[in-house]
Amino acid sequence: MLMDKQAANKKKIQDTAKHLFLTQGYTKVTMDDIALNLGMSKKTLYKHFKGKYELLAVIIEDFKSRMGDGVNKILNNADLEYPVKLKQMLKFIAVELSDISPILIEDLQRNVPDLWEEINNYKKEAAFNRFSRLIDEGVKNGHVSPNINQPLVVALYASGISNLINADFYSSMPEEMVQQIPSSPSEIFDHMINIIYEGILTEETKKSFHVV
Repeated sequence: MLMDKQAANKKKIQDTAKHLFLTQGYTKVTMDDIALNLGMSKKTLYKHFKGKYELLAVIIEDFKSRMGDGVNKILNNADLEYPVKLKQMLKFIAVELSDISPILIEDLQRNVPDLWEEINNYKKEAAFNRFSRLIDEGVKNGHVSPNINQPLVVALYASGISNLINADFYSSMPEEMVQQIPSSPSEIFDHMINIIYEGILTEETKKSFHVV
């Protein structure tokens, strides 16, 4: 029972810290802020974590574990037809990576470069390299057009994830154009994924899976 309570407290602390880091950045948040939001004493907080750096490191490990498990589950699902697998993979990665807010990204790049590098390296392997290998598989089995520039497709996808939910990205665009862009991240990613998805599949695969 005691172990269950300790685990529940740690989870609550992680969730609260994650919310604060995502909304305010890492540097501005203090252990006092986390304790205050939890209604918990700092003494109790420090029983579970040595400081906010350790908290951030644990949150990043959880992110990596969740993302890796999700990607592997999709890739290893033998019941999924290739086009379905591709679309699920694109959506899953986009949603997971978009969870890291621009304010936190900028803060980590500037002030916690070691942990930012850890996230970035993991993104390259777990997300973009696996996406690239999935495209290779699609070319070999005839579902993906062999004429596409694969690195460019991956770059467009990566850029879309990084920029499309960042308000600053739209500042140089005409206002009337911006107003026509969906406001919810889910809708934005659905449109982005459909554009990439429909752009790389062969005509035969599109017809077979009613993409067109």
